[in-house]
Amino acid sequence: MLADLAVTWFAYAKPDELLHIYFLDVGQGDAILISTADHKHILIDGGPDGSVVGQLDSVLPAWDRQLDLVILTHPHADHVAGLLTVLQRYSVEQFIYSGAPYSTTTYENLLSALAKQNITIQIASAGQKYDFGDTRLDLLWPIAGQSFSQDPNETSLITQLRYGNFSALFMGDASANNEQALLASSTVSDVDVLKVGHHGSQYSTSPAFLSVADPEIAVIEVGVNNNFGHPTPTTLNHLKDSGATVYRTDQNGTIEVATDGAKYRILPRSANPAVSSPSQ
Repeated sequence: MLADLAVTWFAYAKPDELLHIYFLDVGQGDAILISTADHKHILIDGGPDGSVVGQLDSVLPAWDRQLDLVILTHPHADHVAGLLTVLQRYSVEQFIYSGAPYSTTTYENLLSALAKQNITIQIASAGQKYDFGDTRLDLLWPIAGQSFSQDPNETSLITQLRYGNFSALFMGDASANNEQALLASSTVSDVDVLKVGHHGSQYSTSPAFLSVADPEIAVIEVGVNNNFGHPTPTTLNHLKDSGATVYRTDQNGTIEVATDGAKYRILPRSANPAVSSPSQ
């Protein structure tokens, strides 16, 4: 973990030499863009509407309309709806999802749109690994052969990114039940950045999970004055007790993490100042 390293953020590091993670401000929903050091682009979820395209346009070059991998964590509208617009504007090489049955017009329209394009579609299973140069994405959930939960949140794809000594964990809307299963399988290790599960709801981010994941930075994707009370005081207290520094898209706008694999920097668009990875 980077906290164990004596690090300094070098001003001369060029943007194209870094891995960038953008927690896009799409309101009450999730959309995360990962741009690797060798210019591969991974999108995790598409947010609740087409505004995700404007967010992508703000961080990607105007000439770059290629997404190498799109991951749908689960079929709720606040994660899936924006992907319909993404498919209209971007060329997608590969799409990964759980395959969980879910009957909504939005989800069915997405699957129909995917079937009409030349996109490699894969059903997710824990243990799958995706390599993009020196960047690796490990799929931790769902477990192959396991029955789908009646709660779509618990079918969320959980992924861990590794680049050098840097690590980030993306929880989708996974619940404490998922967290407990990961802990039981000894799948989770300490990470630098945690994308907090289910927008900071009370049903995720247990103290037991945080004690093992031990994130330095916790990012909550959440809408301003949302109707769900996200993030809940309980979750915020758990994060505070764990020692994590919390960033929220409702307060900080789009949140960028930039890393060369040995150090990282957090670059929120508003409110909180930039934070570099700590020295030993």
